[in-house]
Amino acid sequence: MTSRLRQRADRLLSSTLRIGVTGLSGAGKSTFLASLINQLENHTRGALAVHPRFAGLQSVRWRREAEGGFDYPGALAALTAVPPRWPASTRDLGVARIDLRYRRGHVLGDLLPQGRLTLEILDYPGEWLLDLPLLRLDYAQWCAQVEALAGEPPRRALAGGLFDELAAIDPAAPCDEAHLRALHARYVDWLRACRALPYRYSRLTPGRFLLPEGGTLDASLEFIPLSCGGGAAVPGSWFAVCEARYRDYKTRCVEPFYTGHFARLDRQVVLVDMLGALESGREALVDMSAALADVLEHFRYGSGWLEQLVSRRVDRVALCATKVDHVFPEHQGALQRGMEDLLFDTLARLRHAGVDVRCLPLASVRAARRADAGGQPVLEGRRIENGAFMRYRPPALPERLPGDLDVRIENLPHLAPPDGLHRGDPFPHYRMDSVLDILLGDYL
Repeated sequence: MTSRLRQRADRLLSSTLRIGVTGLSGAGKSTFLASLINQLENHTRGALAVHPRFAGLQSVRWRREAEGGFDYPGALAALTAVPPRWPASTRDLGVARIDLRYRRGHVLGDLLPQGRLTLEILDYPGEWLLDLPLLRLDYAQWCAQVEALAGEPPRRALAGGLFDELAAIDPAAPCDEAHLRALHARYVDWLRACRALPYRYSRLTPGRFLLPEGGTLDASLEFIPLSCGGGAAVPGSWFAVCEARYRDYKTRCVEPFYTGHFARLDRQVVLVDMLGALESGREALVDMSAALADVLEHFRYGSGWLEQLVSRRVDRVALCATKVDHVFPEHQGALQRGMEDLLFDTLARLRHAGVDVRCLPLASVRAARRADAGGQPVLEGRRIENGAFMRYRPPALPERLPGDLDVRIENLPHLAPPDGLHRGDPFPHYRMDSVLDILLGDYL
């Protein structure tokens, strides 16, 4: 009872809940945020209207920011356009703020003033997330990591002769600035090739090389991975120049991003594009698992009340396999189980830290719907390439991922948003109400 009273006191005294939406590029963060705001704005209709946790929710207001806010109007414009399209990927840091008013649910609810809660939801490019593991790596360690990854056959082939040229550079020799800039550009091209279809690799660092803050990267932060023998003590050497720029990159870009935002979170949503990884096969699955494990290691977790008093820590995590509407509803559980298999060690670590982790399949905006074709169940929707209407049978999914992750699916179409979406109606979805319950249920 003491613990429950203490938690209730914490909730009554708190007026701001900070939520991080974590996902690698392509996981659907922008669409998720747009749907989350839409579901709350329409809480008197749809799934939230019949959800007992949200019975006391009385008003919701998305707060329009002068600058630095999530582009909710832009996301709405895309989803409600004719023809509709998915919101553009996030290209800079922003925060979505949502003000809630609710009737307190305990026995004194009618005697206490109306509850107020502000949600602060961090929005950022998935590429920037990849930089968090750099916080524990020095330059030489990062170079060794990139060299090991580049040794894998598919990545090596995509690089052409780049890594042979990098290996031929004497780290102690004087740095040639023009040559460094040319090699940096080729390294960025290699990162982009690794990220693109059909490979979908995830461990691609530094992330801001792929998507710089403000659209451009300061030339003073351009560096490349070198063979790491010698050169550190030679002023003006290749090693000295690249090592100094690597440290500056972490100081100016990564550390402020982490300490200013990620270190202050209360709750976390982790979006995982399992279908995309399964389309690309074993290498993409292995890489995504390692990337997410590295990223999630840098968040502060813990649910004890003393930990919460000392510093903010994430106490609840919703781990979501996204875009599950592209398969039959009865097969969505297989995607969830596959995600749990892929992140088995990470989930064990979080739960050991006392974090309440819930795993579920999710479609922030449902693009496919079930239909019948000649007595056979199918899914139908519109192709993302041209908007053409189509019906299809989803590919078979494994009930569990094999231990070696050697699995791949084929013939999965990529669908556009459904027609007829409107801000005044809750968007069709799978499990957005469950995610909101995980994030807010104990507050409301």
